[in-house]
Amino acid sequence: DENNLEGSIDLLLVKTGEKAIIVDYKTKNIDDEAYDKQLGLYKQYVEKVFGLKAETYLLSISDNVLKVVE
Repeated sequence: DENNLEGSIDLLLVKTGEKAIIVDYKTKNIDDEAYDKQLGLYKQYVEKVFGLKAETYLLSISDNVLKVVE
């Protein structure tokens, strides 16, 4: 529900007519379920606004790890 949307998207890439890519940066730990929920809300919002499917990712800056969030 976009009424519960908190925070801001760190990186949003939009390939017009194709898809949107959302990347949320974290300092270290990317295995917190709260982050998955946060990205789910971002995804719902972006898909509604742009009318495109969105892919979501978490990036641990310290560990240099990119995680796909389904």
